[in-house]
Amino acid sequence: MSRILVLVVSDNQTEVRVLSEIVREQTGGDALVVGSAGRGEQALSRALALRPHVILVNLDPAKEGDMEIVPRIRGLFVDVGIVTLTPVYDSDLGEATRTAGADETVAETQVSTALAGAIRQAARVALTRRRMADQSALDHNT
Repeated sequence: MSRILVLVVSDNQTEVRVLSEIVREQTGGDALVVGSAGRGEQALSRALALRPHVILVNLDPAKEGDMEIVPRIRGLFVDVGIVTLTPVYDSDLGEATRTAGADETVAETQVSTALAGAIRQAARVALTRRRMADQSALDHNT
């Protein structure tokens, strides 16, 4: 697999810088943060412009409507991996993010050990989806 392009969705620029560094270090350069965006329309427009392989979304479930970005991203980008970051490990929250369209969920307390694996896994799942969509399009054209 070629280098994994990652878009970070967070309103906090310090957090974006830290996550970018963690992604680079943990993946040994296999993944590269190509940009960042705040939530909502900005995240969607940046994703359209940058076409990342994985979108890393930092969620704050305490914020009203924060979870809404995940199904909006999934609705527009079937072939993009989505990794959500949550403040703590919570199986109910993890299930809610998967139901919303996330491929992987990582608790902030596990970022230093689990983020690279989650990004790689989400990229693999996205690639599989892309290949299936391509095959389906070919089947419909024949």
